[in-house]
Amino acid sequence: MPMRSIPFNTVCLLGMNDGVYPRSVPPESFDLMTGRTKPGDRSRRDDDRYLFLEAMLSAQQTLYISYVGRSIQDNIERVPSVLVSELLEYCEQNYCLVGDEALDVDTSGAKLTKSLCHEYPMVPFSAAHFDSTYGIQSYAAEWLPSAWQTTQMAAQQTSAPFHLDPIDRVEGERIELDLSELHRFWRLPVQYLFNRRLQINFDESLLGIEDEEPFALNGLESFGLRKSLLDVLIEPEDQANKLAQFKAQQKAQGYLPVNQFGELEFASNVAQTQDLAEAIVPLTANELDGIEIDISIPLKKVSVTLQGWVTNCYQSGLVRYRSGRLRASDYLAAWIDHLLVSVSGHQTRTHMLAYDKKEGVVHRIYPVMSADEALNYLTQLVSLFVDGLDSPLSYFPETALAGIEANYSRGQWSPSDDKMLSKMQARFVGGYMQTGEGENAYISRVWSEWSDALANDAKHLAHLVLEAPRTKSVSAEEYYSQGT
Repeated sequence: MPMRSIPFNTVCLLGMNDGVYPRSVPPESFDLMTGRTKPGDRSRRDDDRYLFLEAMLSAQQTLYISYVGRSIQDNIERVPSVLVSELLEYCEQNYCLVGDEALDVDTSGAKLTKSLCHEYPMVPFSAAHFDSTYGIQSYAAEWLPSAWQTTQMAAQQTSAPFHLDPIDRVEGERIELDLSELHRFWRLPVQYLFNRRLQINFDESLLGIEDEEPFALNGLESFGLRKSLLDVLIEPEDQANKLAQFKAQQKAQGYLPVNQFGELEFASNVAQTQDLAEAIVPLTANELDGIEIDISIPLKKVSVTLQGWVTNCYQSGLVRYRSGRLRASDYLAAWIDHLLVSVSGHQTRTHMLAYDKKEGVVHRIYPVMSADEALNYLTQLVSLFVDGLDSPLSYFPETALAGIEANYSRGQWSPSDDKMLSKMQARFVGGYMQTGEGENAYISRVWSEWSDALANDAKHLAHLVLEAPRTKSVSAEEYYSQGT
């Protein structure tokens, strides 16, 4: 609350960032004074402005004001509070340093601001604190090793790109590769390289207790609920009873909001999942045994033997589905299974079903493919897998899919390098309300920014890896209209 000025030799105001001070209090729905202000009503922002004035008048000798000048995420410059900006502007217009009286207002004001404002590193182990050319030095010896290590790491990053020595392989070596490893590699090759070869894992899932009680599920929680719902809804026997049991189980485990909020959330997810389940049930009516895979693929120096099982086989073909949109990894996973089955001599189709918020149920099909054609595509993917263990591949799934989709014009394949590169850059870098794929912890360790060289490599791999899985798939309407 504003009060009369109490004099102090030194007054310190900390955290004076824009948006933090003056405080912005969001209106409450139950506040009847919202939108009905009258002269004389209390204003929190006006109170804060008066408090700032009181603090200035209380300082007898020194007034110290600080704010966070750069973002801790991307080091972008942040602005101070509007009150601090107004104070600096007032000083620039009305005061100057000794000897600058003859200068114009803008020049003298800039020199005055430079003498008043000082930028300090945010952390005590910053190398700038121990630089002899820096104005203010630190004498805290305990931070010196960390500062030296930071300097060395920065020098290594700027002097040389990420590099790995290739794996030393014997001529004619035979590599046994499980199908699950091949699938995991193509979800994100650079992550597989870090996890498998370097044994490095950047755990991004920081689990913690929520501070607020949720009244609705977030995107990931809603997807998990719909995924579990699909397993219930595609079972035709005693569906109503199983659905009631599933709902009770979700509530007991705390996966649904309490009371009526949970009822509404569950009902909306059931309605969305029901359409997808109705499209899946006819395709999964007659289940077949899984197909055993044992394929040897000779490469230049080594040979790779693929071993494992392809499951979810039905009379209608392979069936793959998810409760969200079709991602690049979904296209590629279904494509790899389709190639494996075709090379093994099983001439069958592969169905991909997903749910898009705009289009509703999406059903795409890979038609029957000859064994020779499938082997060519599979050999290319396996060869890139071996290369991806020697050095990181610049294949980024969602960035590649954005580039491939850019080559479609009104549903027709119409290649355009300019459009493709533009869409890939936008997906990699990100933008307003969208996180770029380049911010992934594994990707950013190798490629810190988008460049022309990276763009060309990523475009080349997008064509090699994802063009066929996307262009070879046809919509169910188109497939059945051709009488296939």
